[in-house]
Amino acid sequence: MELETYHPEHRRPIRSAKEIAALLRKAFLGVGKSPDTHIYDVNEYSLSFCPRCPENDFVRRSMVAFRKLNELEKRVCIYDLMEEGRHYRFWFMPYYSAGSHEKLVRRVAEKFCREWANA
Repeated sequence: MELETYHPEHRRPIRSAKEIAALLRKAFLGVGKSPDTHIYDVNEYSLSFCPRCPENDFVRRSMVAFRKLNELEKRVCIYDLMEEGRHYRFWFMPYYSAGSHEKLVRRVAEKFCREWANA
């Protein structure tokens, strides 16, 4: 998968969101950041020092898509899609059943991928 030519699959939003997350880690390296950088810690100012390149554009698109999510959706995006396996797996238990959580993850993945494609 190349950064310049990546297109999320609408039929597989969760897989596409996770692919974007993996490519984002590579893009962070390309703009001089750690691959462990959190999407919410990056801003336009920090990217202004990097030349326009596919990595920079990929990070910007991801930032735009992430900012369009509401606070709950951002949490789901981080915990279940972008940084899966780095957080307590059952963070959602006090709020959602497993089934409703799965539906929420899918909805967030769909929205994130749609916003990413339109960014």
